[in-house]
Amino acid sequence: MKRKTVLLIAAAVIFCLCLSGCGRYVSSYRASAFVHSNTSDHAAMSFWQFEGRMVFRLKTGNDGSPVMTYTGSLQTGAADVYYDSGDGKTPLFSIKAGENVGSSADLPKNKTVYIIIETSEKCEEGSFGFSLAE
Repeated sequence: MKRKTVLLIAAAVIFCLCLSGCGRYVSSYRASAFVHSNTSDHAAMSFWQFEGRMVFRLKTGNDGSPVMTYTGSLQTGAADVYYDSGDGKTPLFSIKAGENVGSSADLPKNKTVYIIIETSEKCEEGSFGFSLAE
């Protein structure tokens, strides 16, 4: 009986860990008219209102020199965008009301890259896009 109880508790703990996920970063936000997509080589979001943190996950390949192109725009508010490819959270760009941003960044090969968008206040009418090319 004692062995069954221990096995049941162990199974419950493993099940809870699987449900919580093992991601390095967690999205937490409030949004209106919010659309987002995420594949292994592309991530995008657009919104009418957004406040909080959105995390995307991209995967660089083993061929060539991976380059990420990115864009961002906001009508109101401010946001900071970071990436983490295993070496810690690195600033990518900051954006404020009325600005448009577009550029590229070199990334390491064969890595999972987290893109983290964090707002410092409520943002309105914005969009962000990230694409990988080898």
